Parts: sequence; C-alpha cells; structure tokens
Amino acid sequence: DVITCIDVLYHRRVPDEVAALREVRRVLRPGGALILRVPAHKWLRLAHDRYVHTRIRYEPEELRQILGQAGFAVERLSYVGAILYPILVLRHWWERIMRSRKSQSAISELPPVINGMLYRLLAME
Repeated sequence: DVITCIDVLYHRRVPDEVAALREVRRVLRPGGALILRVPAHKWLRLAHDRYVHTRIRYEPEELRQILGQAGFAVERLSYVGAILYPILVLRHWWERIMRSRKSQSAISELPPVINGMLYRLLAME
C-alpha cells in the first residue's frame, strides 16, 4: 500500500533514478502511495553531500518531472525541516566563505540544550 524511499534516490550508487522509480512503481499496489525524501536545491550542496556520496540534489520541478517519467502522479511535494532553512543557509554561506572542500559529515552530537531546541522546532513543523 505504501513504499517509502528515504534518503536513497539521490545516492551516487543510483545512477538512473527513473529506472529505480519505475521498479518502485512496478511493485506498488495500484492506488498505493510512495513517500520519497531527497535533498533539495543544488545550490545547497555542501561538504556533507560529498561525505554521504550525494550524486544530486533536486529542484522541485525536476523531481516532479522524474516522478512523472516513472509513471507517478505527484499529489504533494513539500520540504522536511523547512523551519531550519535559515540555519542551513547560514551554514552554507559559512562553508562557502571558509572555502571548505574537506569531505566531512555535518552530523555531530549537539549539546542537549541546542538539540532540544532544534527538536522542538522540527516537532512544530
């Protein structure tokens, strides 16, 4: 009834996302739903993307077109974590200014106070 594809389609080991999505469509029950999560906006590419082997970040219309080519009708296209977008833009700006080319993860353990604040922001969304 539902297939989830969370943080997979963008990976460099998925060279043809249309073929991958066609396979998802093949095994999905008629009337079923696909829940898909991919990284957004090419201009937000950071060192973390290299670290996690991101092949591509998607623009909304590009993703809509790819899904259409695979036979899906998009019912809803939205962002996860949009409330944290200003923080991401600042991080992107900082990394560009510092000219960081080192491939490293942006994931790290945060102090409990900051982690709690971020959790509450995402919970509100």
